[in-house]
Amino acid sequence: MLATYGSEVRMIEVKSAAGNASEKLVGALERHLSTCPSLRPHQPVGAGVLVVNHQYRKDPHDRSAQVYERREFVDSLKVVVLSSRDLFTWWAAGDWPAIRKAVLGTTPVAPPSVAAMPPSPGPKDRATSRRLRWLWNRGG
Repeated sequence: MLATYGSEVRMIEVKSAAGNASEKLVGALERHLSTCPSLRPHQPVGAGVLVVNHQYRKDPHDRSAQVYERREFVDSLKVVVLSSRDLFTWWAAGDWPAIRKAVLGTTPVAPPSVAAMPPSPGPKDRATSRRLRWLWNRGG
Protein backbone atom coordinates (compact mmCIF):
# COMPACT_ATOMS: atom_id res chain seq x y z
CA MET A 1 0.00 0.00 0.00
CA LEU A 2 1.17 3.55 -0.59
CA ALA A 3 0.80 6.11 2.19
CA THR A 4 1.12 9.83 1.56
CA TYR A 5 1.53 12.77 3.90
CA GLY A 6 2.10 16.12 2.28
CA SER A 7 4.49 15.42 -0.59
CA GLU A 8 6.00 12.30 1.01
CA VAL A 9 5.06 8.85 -0.31
CA ARG A 10 5.96 5.62 1.48
CA MET A 11 5.34 2.03 0.47
CA ILE A 12 3.94 0.02 3.37
CA GLU A 13 3.92 -3.75 3.31
CA VAL A 14 2.10 -5.70 6.03
CA LYS A 15 3.06 -9.30 6.80
CA SER A 16 2.43 -11.81 9.58
CA ALA A 17 4.28 -14.72 11.10
CA ALA A 18 3.06 -17.21 13.68
CA GLY A 19 6.56 -17.42 15.12
CA ASN A 20 9.62 -15.26 14.59
CA ALA A 21 9.49 -13.24 11.38
CA SER A 22 11.59 -14.47 8.49
CA GLU A 23 14.25 -12.09 7.23
CA LYS A 24 12.92 -12.84 3.73
CA LEU A 25 9.98 -10.50 4.44
CA VAL A 26 12.33 -7.53 4.06
CA GLY A 27 13.44 -8.83 0.67
CA ALA A 28 9.85 -8.86 -0.57
CA LEU A 29 9.43 -5.18 0.33
CA GLU A 30 12.76 -4.30 -1.29
CA ARG A 31 11.66 -6.07 -4.51
CA HIS A 32 8.39 -4.13 -4.55
CA LEU A 33 10.27 -0.87 -3.98
CA SER A 34 12.59 -1.62 -6.89
CA THR A 35 9.70 -2.29 -9.31
CA CYS A 36 7.56 0.66 -8.21
CA PRO A 37 9.32 3.32 -10.35
CA SER A 38 8.49 1.45 -13.56
CA LEU A 39 4.84 1.01 -12.50
CA ARG A 40 4.32 4.55 -11.16
CA PRO A 41 6.87 6.89 -12.74
CA HIS A 42 4.62 9.87 -11.92
CA GLN A 43 4.64 9.09 -8.18
CA PRO A 44 8.12 8.56 -6.70
CA VAL A 45 8.20 6.53 -3.50
CA GLY A 46 10.57 7.80 -0.82
CA ALA A 47 11.10 4.67 1.25
CA GLY A 48 9.56 1.47 2.49
CA VAL A 49 8.01 0.41 5.78
CA LEU A 50 7.47 -3.22 6.76
CA VAL A 51 4.80 -3.81 9.40
CA VAL A 52 4.97 -7.30 10.88
CA ASN A 53 2.44 -9.01 13.12
CA HIS A 54 4.89 -11.58 14.49
CA GLN A 55 4.33 -14.32 17.07
CA TYR A 56 0.59 -13.78 16.67
CA ARG A 57 -0.29 -17.00 18.49
CA LYS A 58 1.12 -15.50 21.69
CA ASP A 59 -0.54 -12.93 23.91
CA PRO A 60 0.65 -9.49 22.74
CA HIS A 61 2.43 -8.91 26.06
CA ASP A 62 4.40 -12.16 25.61
CA ARG A 63 5.72 -11.32 22.13
CA SER A 64 9.29 -10.18 21.66
CA ALA A 65 9.55 -6.40 21.58
CA GLN A 66 11.51 -6.33 18.32
CA VAL A 67 10.50 -8.01 15.08
CA TYR A 68 14.13 -8.85 14.27
CA GLU A 69 16.80 -9.33 16.91
CA ARG A 70 19.88 -10.46 14.98
CA ARG A 71 22.07 -7.35 15.30
CA GLU A 72 23.90 -7.77 11.97
CA PHE A 73 20.61 -7.96 10.12
CA VAL A 74 19.00 -5.08 11.98
CA ASP A 75 22.06 -2.88 11.34
CA SER A 76 21.91 -3.66 7.61
CA LEU A 77 18.22 -2.74 7.14
CA LYS A 78 17.49 -0.10 4.53
CA VAL A 79 13.77 -0.05 5.31
CA VAL A 80 11.82 0.67 8.47
CA VAL A 81 10.49 -2.40 10.29
CA LEU A 82 7.64 -1.92 12.77
CA SER A 83 5.73 -4.41 14.86
CA SER A 84 1.95 -4.37 14.74
CA ARG A 85 1.99 -4.21 18.54
CA ASP A 86 3.86 -0.87 18.45
CA LEU A 87 1.41 0.53 15.91
CA PHE A 88 -1.57 -0.65 17.97
CA THR A 89 -0.14 0.90 21.14
CA TRP A 90 0.34 4.27 19.42
CA TRP A 91 -3.09 4.05 17.78
CA ALA A 92 -4.88 3.16 21.03
CA ALA A 93 -3.18 6.12 22.74
CA GLY A 94 -4.03 8.42 19.83
CA ASP A 95 -0.32 9.14 19.41
CA TRP A 96 -0.47 10.16 15.73
CA PRO A 97 2.92 11.98 15.85
CA ALA A 98 4.62 8.72 16.92
CA ILE A 99 3.03 6.87 14.01
CA ARG A 100 3.99 9.63 11.57
CA LYS A 101 7.58 9.65 12.87
CA ALA A 102 7.83 5.84 12.68
CA VAL A 103 6.53 5.73 9.11
CA LEU A 104 8.09 8.91 7.73
CA GLY A 105 11.27 8.94 9.81
CA THR A 106 12.92 12.24 10.55
CA THR A 107 12.12 13.72 7.14
CA PRO A 108 10.58 17.18 7.66
CA VAL A 109 7.16 17.13 6.07
CA ALA A 110 4.64 19.87 5.53
CA PRO A 111 1.31 18.84 7.05
CA PRO A 112 -1.56 18.21 4.66
CA SER A 113 -4.09 20.96 4.09
CA VAL A 114 -6.89 21.27 6.62
CA ALA A 115 -9.38 20.12 3.98
CA ALA A 116 -7.48 16.84 3.57
CA MET A 117 -7.24 16.08 7.31
CA PRO A 118 -9.68 13.55 8.80
CA PRO A 119 -12.28 14.93 11.19
CA SER A 120 -11.60 14.92 14.91
CA PRO A 121 -12.93 11.82 16.66
CA GLY A 122 -16.43 12.22 18.01
CA PRO A 123 -17.65 11.00 21.41
CA LYS A 124 -18.42 7.51 20.05
CA ASP A 125 -14.88 7.19 18.58
CA ARG A 126 -13.31 8.26 21.89
CA ALA A 127 -15.41 5.73 23.79
CA THR A 128 -14.35 2.98 21.41
CA SER A 129 -10.70 4.00 21.77
CA ARG A 130 -10.99 3.93 25.61
CA ARG A 131 -12.60 0.48 25.43
CA LEU A 132 -9.83 -0.86 23.18
CA ARG A 133 -7.16 0.52 25.55
CA TRP A 134 -9.00 -1.11 28.46
CA LEU A 135 -9.10 -4.47 26.64
CA TRP A 136 -5.44 -4.16 25.60
CA ASN A 137 -4.29 -3.47 29.17
CA ARG A 138 -6.14 -6.56 30.37
CA GLY A 139 -4.85 -8.85 27.63
CA GLY A 140 -8.24 -9.06 25.85
